Amino acid sequence: MKLIKPLLASLTAMVVAAGFALSAQATQISGDIDFAGEVVFDTTSLGTAKQVNTWDMAVVSGTSGDFSSVPLNSAVAFATPYVFNPPTAYASLWSVGGFTFQLVDSHIDSQSNFALVIIGTGFVSGPGFDLTPGTWSFVSTQSNGGTSSEFSFAGNSTATPTPDSGSTVALLGVALFTVGALRAKFQS
Repeated sequence: MKLIKPLLASLTAMVVAAGFALSAQATQISGDIDFAGEVVFDTTSLGTAKQVNTWDMAVVSGTSGDFSSVPLNSAVAFATPYVFNPPTAYASLWSVGGFTFQLVDSHIDSQSNFALVIIGTGFVSGPGFDLTPGTWSFVSTQSNGGTSSEFSFAGNSTATPTPDSGSTVALLGVALFTVGALRAKFQS
């Protein structure tokens, strides 16, 4: 009979702990967003370009997942200039529809007079979401090796799994039950 009070206290503590653990789970962004438009590089040769000086008519060309709330053809704000050689980090490489991409790392995958491919990683943030890791690619091509005025950008964010809160709550419950049982034993 003496154990009922500690058992009820332990059970109540487990329910409260489970509520806190469930409310602390992250809501991360999942989906893809694509952009298209025109760019002006710092040189007329795609093979020697080191930065994008201006972004013209940069718009959303495709969305999926959580990015689906952003209407197609929405204007995208890009960092200007965008220096990719040497790789440069940006607190806001692009933003549109409340989403912002923080560029952390990038590298030139290939660069010639005919194509420029840049790959990178960073974090996407948006209204009601936690900071989410994401990958991206920037591609600009010119079939004849001349001045390139078009680009495409593809971003992908994938929610990272959160730690299993169920096992944490179970361990906390066992610990609280043990403390309650020991307390009852030593009080009797």
